Amino acid sequence: DAYTSPNDDLLVALTNDYIYIYTLEGGVISAKPMQKIELYDGESVVMAEWATGSYVYKWGENFEKLNPKIIGNNQKNR
Repeated sequence: DAYTSPNDDLLVALTNDYIYIYTLEGGVISAKPMQKIELYDGESVVMAEWATGSYVYKWGENFEKLNPKIIGNNQKNR
């Protein structure tokens, strides 16, 4: 499965073993993922949802309370 962001700037691709995050520019998917997240045995993606508008702030507040894992080009995976 694959999902694109509402801004059409990210694509998230799911496999049985990994979540891949790619950038999108002009509808073109980057050659390499900007992030690759391993899924461990028993883990699976249940749903994909994007926050827009005022929900971005609300979700951000709630996620901060959960001590989230920050991903990005300079972060190592688990």
